[in-house]
Amino acid sequence: MPITTNQFTALTSFAQHIGIYNFAKSICLRSLNEGNYQDIPRLMARWRTGKTGRYSKAGIRQDYVERRQWE
Repeated sequence: MPITTNQFTALTSFAQHIGIYNFAKSICLRSLNEGNYQDIPRLMARWRTGKTGRYSKAGIRQDYVERRQWE
């Protein structure tokens, strides 16, 4: 699907952050390939959890929330 330079930049940042394998199997990529551009920001925002330390439990991370808003 055709995308703008800004969309490309955001998706590249997103894919790098969550991992190429995770991006390749994501609903986000599937929706993009189907042309559902309006769904992409909401789907990207769902990727906001992570650990803050080696032995901590995964939880919503504010820095990830802010990164998704930037993207």
